[in-house]
Amino acid sequence: MCSWATVRRISELRSFVTGGPALTFRLEHESNGEFLEIVRSERVLMSWRWKGGVEDPGESRIEITLKAVPEGTELTFVHSRLHDEESRRGHERGWTGSLDKLEALWAQELNVTAHV
Repeated sequence: MCSWATVRRISELRSFVTGGPALTFRLEHESNGEFLEIVRSERVLMSWRWKGGVEDPGESRIEITLKAVPEGTELTFVHSRLHDEESRRGHERGWTGSLDKLEALWAQELNVTAHV
């Protein structure tokens, strides 16, 4: 994940008794959230909030869905409940860059696998 999500390190991944698994990202700024729903090989729903709320006050949601398609897997990424349009545009730029890196990483992996 650190190779595509522009994450310096994932500092925590633990289970909370009341909140489900939690994840803390350390980017230029720190964010964290809780996994609200995980459907294996299909869907992940998690909360997302920036520590200190400078980038976006309050809590937003990230939903990742996976769907088998003839070419492989279709990934749909939705970040909702953002504070305003400026925050939405900023998050869109950040996630687009991360997902572009993920696509390049997968293409590289497929190329290496094809030549082995």
